[in-house]
Amino acid sequence: MRPGKLVSIIVLVFFSGTPLFASSAKFDGKNQFSNIAVISAADLHARLSNILLVDVRSPYEFKLMHIKGAFNQPATDFNFIKKVKTLHEQYNNRQIVFYCNGGQCIKSFQAARRFMNRYPQTISVYDDGLKNWVAAYPHQSVMEGQSPVVSAQLLNENLLKKHLLSTTAFSQKVAERQAILLDIRDRTQREMLSLFIGYEFHTSLDDAKLFNKYIARAIAENKTLLVYDAVGKQVEWLMYYLEAKGIKSYFFLKGGAEQYFRDITASL
Repeated sequence: MRPGKLVSIIVLVFFSGTPLFASSAKFDGKNQFSNIAVISAADLHARLSNILLVDVRSPYEFKLMHIKGAFNQPATDFNFIKKVKTLHEQYNNRQIVFYCNGGQCIKSFQAARRFMNRYPQTISVYDDGLKNWVAAYPHQSVMEGQSPVVSAQLLNENLLKKHLLSTTAFSQKVAERQAILLDIRDRTQREMLSLFIGYEFHTSLDDAKLFNKYIARAIAENKTLLVYDAVGKQVEWLMYYLEAKGIKSYFFLKGGAEQYFRDITASL
């Protein structure tokens, strides 16, 4: 049996009936968080100068690319609610709009719910995806400190596809023991669960020193870099960093940990 699969089976059995299984289903923010308003890209663009736009992703992701005028306040910050409240007051109680990577990214909805639980008011979420925003409004987008974002700066989707591996293929790469395996999920996403116990290292994208240490090790040992996140969105931004570093031998788990658990569950 492949490394990781046995561990995953044990984990799935042990946690059967817990919220973990709810998270392994395909995420649909509009239905799962039906009490939170969703704002369209067009509406957000029209109201951009009159709202408080909060990017709840990591500083690493924000630095790489974000919506112009947004404030970065990571949802993982222990003082998240307090800091957003302070911003809200500083900007004359403007309506708050949270966003993350969109699609399968649940962070913005979770952030909105947490804030609303403490300060009941109208909160919206933009969940159409940052890539869609950049494509539609390049002049209202920032990439590595530059605006507008030009299409030539964006990596080709075909390049990403070449570096995505299915659960089976990714597990096989792990089994070969010729790679440095990194789990880049944050502490709230990990829920104390690892996919490949004993084979992986945990690191945050915001800890550049530690992350670069693993990159250097992969190069020195002539090993492939294997990386997975929660739902396969953060690795899309990581690809920019790895390409800039000149790393060619790297692969991501397609769909992240969520897809892995779905595949393992289906195979039982």
